[in-house]
Amino acid sequence: MRSFSIVKRLTLLYSFGSGFIFIFLAVVLTNAVDNHFYIEAKGVAVNKASSAYNILSEEGVESLNDVSIYKRLLETFENHESLSLWVFDENKNIYFKINEFSIAGYTGADLLEKNTLGFFGEESKFVGFVRNVKVNKETYKIVSVVDLGKYEEFIDSLKNKIFFYVAISMILSGLLGWFSARNGLKSVGLIRNHVYSVTAERLKDKMPDFVVPSEIEELQSAVNDMLERLDESFRKLSDFGADLTHELRTPINNLMIQTEVILRKERDPEEYQTLLFSNMEEYQRLAKTIDDMLFLAKTDRGLVLPNIQFINAKKITEDLIEFYYVLSSEEEIDLKSIGEVSFYGDPLMIRRAVSNLISNAIRHTKSQGSVIVSLEEVDDDILIEVMNTGDPIPDDISLDLFRRFYRVSSDQLSKGHEGYGLGLAIVKAIAAAHGGETSITRKGGYNVFQISIPRS
Repeated sequence: MRSFSIVKRLTLLYSFGSGFIFIFLAVVLTNAVDNHFYIEAKGVAVNKASSAYNILSEEGVESLNDVSIYKRLLETFENHESLSLWVFDENKNIYFKINEFSIAGYTGADLLEKNTLGFFGEESKFVGFVRNVKVNKETYKIVSVVDLGKYEEFIDSLKNKIFFYVAISMILSGLLGWFSARNGLKSVGLIRNHVYSVTAERLKDKMPDFVVPSEIEELQSAVNDMLERLDESFRKLSDFGADLTHELRTPINNLMIQTEVILRKERDPEEYQTLLFSNMEEYQRLAKTIDDMLFLAKTDRGLVLPNIQFINAKKITEDLIEFYYVLSSEEEIDLKSIGEVSFYGDPLMIRRAVSNLISNAIRHTKSQGSVIVSLEEVDDDILIEVMNTGDPIPDDISLDLFRRFYRVSSDQLSKGHEGYGLGLAIVKAIAAAHGGETSITRKGGYNVFQISIPRS
């Protein structure tokens, strides 16, 4: 089931959130007003009872049957429609009453039963006050009652208006939330439209610069980073295909030409055997190129994970020096190793990297030269250096030597050997798989190819 959009969610959040706040404030306000009127009514009840008390307790008043007393009470209280006032003695003989009314079941007869002094009544309906007064040694009760009905009418009207405005405020808040959310998320639509327009040929087209909220700015930056990674991946894939096509074309053409030539006429078995040996060399070159390309493709995708073991690098270099001894002797090159380190790494991958460096060094070292494999630990890094005598490597090509299929031109070669252009690229990939890096420097008449791997 399709969920609500962010705009709808924010609109509802604005509406119900503001509605909850407004309703809460409305309840607090009406309760405060209601409480205020109730306290005010209590004050009125007390004041009116006190006014009657003052009249009746004046000097010279000897009886409540005095007509002048009655007139004064009547003039004082007759204009108060919501006030009922009673004066009676202990025998319930009524001497004065005004505005008799029934409130929540209370009648005049009920008031005669009020023997308790102080306040009485029901909140939100009425409030009354009882006090005694002595006239000529006789005790009388004064009962004043305030009807809260008119107050309630005002409060009900106030509540209706408040809740009406609350409803209007919820609607306006919802519209404001809808407008704010829609306007704030407009940039998301622009990002969506740009993503829809991206193709394999337009991966370099970054998001246009426009003003967006900080949260969306992070999304915009993430999309641009993604496009850069995709562009880099597509570029590597295109380069891989182009390099593979280029490297496979030469040996395949050689095989086709040799086969066509040998098939033009009948030949001796020895000639066929020579052709087969030549073809075998091309097949071996093809197999090695394909293996190396697959290895590099896996390292690019992070699929080659080192089989970490505690390895003795000196043992690996000694085995490789023994392996290359015959080749170095034929070229009259002094091959040796110095130093000793042990660290955690993949022994097969480290062996392959060092082997490629030694093979590359022998290939580019002149007769009577020297190749040295140096092992040392500097700070927290393991340094594996393969150094060879020879002409300095030009600065303009030193950065390209670790690039796959890069080969120096024929006039830059120390000898007539030419590799596949993948050996140093594999060395760089192996170092990266171990969290390290490669570099080329010149030190003491030696070209130094270095692998730096962190011990940790």
